[in-house]
Amino acid sequence: MTTQRHAEVAQRLPIQGHTKVHPELSDSVFSDGVWTLDVSRQKSTAPLINFHFANVPPRTRDFCKHFLWLLLNEETPINQMNRKHSIRSRLSVQSVRTTYHDILPFLRWFEFSKERNLSDLTPEALDQYADLIADSKVSYNPKRRQLLAVSRVWLLSPFLPAHYRLVSPPWERLGNLEDIVGASDWTAENKTEPIHPATMSPLLIWCQRLVNDLSTDVIEASSVRDKMKSSIPKEQPSNGLEIINSYIRELQLTGQKLPATIVRNRRQGRSTAVAAEYLSATLGVPQFALKGIHHKYEVSNEASAPLPYKPMGTIDGKPWTDSIDYYEATRLKRLVLTACLVVVCYLSGMRGEEVRALKRGCCTEITDDDGSTSFRIEGQTFKSATNEHGNLIPGGKTREVPWTVIGPVAHAIHIAERLHGQELLFPQSEFNVISRPSATRGTSVSNQSAKANVGWLIDWCNEQAERLEREHEIIPEDPAGLVVLRRFRRTLAWFIYRLPGGRVALGVQYGHLHSYTTDGYGSRVSAGLRDLFPMEEALSVSDGLARAVDAADNGSHVSGPAAERYKRAVEEYRDVYSGKVMNAKQAASLMRNPALRIYDNGPQILACCYDPAKALCHPDRKVSTSVGQSPDATACDSRCANIARTDEHIERIQQLIDESKREAESEAVPLPLRERSKQRVSLLEALVQAHDETGVEL
Repeated sequence: MTTQRHAEVAQRLPIQGHTKVHPELSDSVFSDGVWTLDVSRQKSTAPLINFHFANVPPRTRDFCKHFLWLLLNEETPINQMNRKHSIRSRLSVQSVRTTYHDILPFLRWFEFSKERNLSDLTPEALDQYADLIADSKVSYNPKRRQLLAVSRVWLLSPFLPAHYRLVSPPWERLGNLEDIVGASDWTAENKTEPIHPATMSPLLIWCQRLVNDLSTDVIEASSVRDKMKSSIPKEQPSNGLEIINSYIRELQLTGQKLPATIVRNRRQGRSTAVAAEYLSATLGVPQFALKGIHHKYEVSNEASAPLPYKPMGTIDGKPWTDSIDYYEATRLKRLVLTACLVVVCYLSGMRGEEVRALKRGCCTEITDDDGSTSFRIEGQTFKSATNEHGNLIPGGKTREVPWTVIGPVAHAIHIAERLHGQELLFPQSEFNVISRPSATRGTSVSNQSAKANVGWLIDWCNEQAERLEREHEIIPEDPAGLVVLRRFRRTLAWFIYRLPGGRVALGVQYGHLHSYTTDGYGSRVSAGLRDLFPMEEALSVSDGLARAVDAADNGSHVSGPAAERYKRAVEEYRDVYSGKVMNAKQAASLMRNPALRIYDNGPQILACCYDPAKALCHPDRKVSTSVGQSPDATACDSRCANIARTDEHIERIQQLIDESKREAESEAVPLPLRERSKQRVSLLEALVQAHDETGVEL
């Protein structure tokens, strides 16, 4: 950066206390003890961010303000760095907040140093700080960030008052942070845990049920409730007292009690109280007119404020409820919106932040030339949204290629649009348990709020499963922890490559006729899953080969027309990959190697040593040498030359033989099915015999 540029920035430094912290995002000024930045003005998915300077040591508080002001308003001259780096010259507000927390250890350390000013610190003193960070009990990334925060102070020193300027840190002269903080523990593997199938499957069933079958009831009931609430008068009608007394007499004659609602508080726990708002709307009197009514007549000991609406939704042909409670309508509306969020996140493959940023009208139906229909979603993408300098664009950018999604996703978006009238599809205000419209207006649902609402959704679904005696649809706790938005995208990729028929599921979800068409995959890009699929497929293949190596070490055998190819693949994998952590480069290398493309086909109980030239699984019989092509597990042909079976496969076949024999001998099984079981036993026993006779040791 030129001397002239230094002078220009120095002139604009906030020497006066009334200087604004940020021209667009904040009304705070430099002298304030707390800076508040409303990042949602740029990005709807971002929260309010506060910088509390009471946490900063008094001696460096003014410096910290200067430093943060520069990070928020100016570019860091990273061209002054001599070593290779990947840091950005302009940070997002969220990254500035992280840097604020990363510089605090340095400022607290300096607070107890003998030096008067930051400019008095010598390279030797900074070396001592680096040793302190290196010995701290945190992982590699925090250590690296804490040293880089000090490096940014040095880079911005020309713009700071003279007594705040730092000398070049020793680690910048060394040119390698790993010499100080150790080697990075980063790997290309996505460490986000997929949601367990036992949790994801019933969760998706309930979410689709809420969206498809029960949402109309919830929307209509909410509309009735809103009309009732808006009809409550502010003033007492002339006959108000007569209306109330007449209502009480009617209760006495019919033996009913005053309608109640459930109240929860910390001291008394769960209790009931008069459903005052409901009663006001029902009788047409203001709430203050009902004061003390519970002293005149007994209150029900359970929720009893049914809306004048008859639910029409059913579950397996049976009504799901007789009525919807006045106070439950708002909660149900929030749960349906949460179900929409889950369906869109999971079945679209979009990142959680991309889904949270969606707006009304984002989904359109497209009719193709052949008359088939598909659905496209237009919205913002954030991860790859950078400008010509490589800095992140704060508000993201419109995705060049719209996401292609299936009907259930489009329907969930349509239902979400019906649930409220706001521009954002999933606004925070609609997920709040306590209404705070002014505090959350214009912001998308936060990750924290989404996590809480998904948890409440699961609780409600389990309550209904027990109430309706559908215990098989209870959603168990996920072994890896709470269900959060970022896990849905990872789970979709995991399901596709790890479960039987996974690639068929991909074909169904994206409207393809054959899973074979996913291998040239045009929709992978439009679906937004391009980066997840290759790594997940490589990890799946690697895991299978790793198990084969273990089996080989235990003396396992392999048979079938591709037995020798399977054996060579296991040997090569042991020599090249065994015991190593899979990174992106190794994953790409593995998937480019045709000899290592071994796919386990669970339903067919075999391993496919995939060679496109020999494959019989593709209906159109096209032959391709593309590494992007993979077998169609649903069209596996027993005559194929790519088949191999290990001892593990044979054990599973033997279990199937035992089951088939029991069916063949059971008088409870119809005769035609018994005959079919006998035929299956003969075929399977032939496979076992062939393995015993021709199997070779791995």
